[in-house]
Amino acid sequence: NENAERKIPIMELVTLFSITVVSGITTYLNPAIQSYIEAFPEVSTSTIRMVSSLPSLIAMIVMLFIGPVAGIKIRYKPLVLIGLAFVTVGGLLPFFLTS
Repeated sequence: NENAERKIPIMELVTLFSITVVSGITTYLNPAIQSYIEAFPEVSTSTIRMVSSLPSLIAMIVMLFIGPVAGIKIRYKPLVLIGLAFVTVGGLLPFFLTS
């Protein structure tokens, strides 16, 4: 039956959820910007706001290079896994690199 509901495997759901969370990461950080401004009074507000926009800027630059090869030369699954690995490592680095 064409109208039968398709069961979505749990790994597909986890992957979609991960991509959704990663793609909205700068949106989730916006409320924290005021906390950063208060925690680093010696740094200008514009610098803190600029640093918080870096993930989006870097993502756009990477997409320009990855877009033409995505799905053609490199399959989507390895690209997603590599991207999630970068985000995970980048998210954990501040925990280990404290001053």
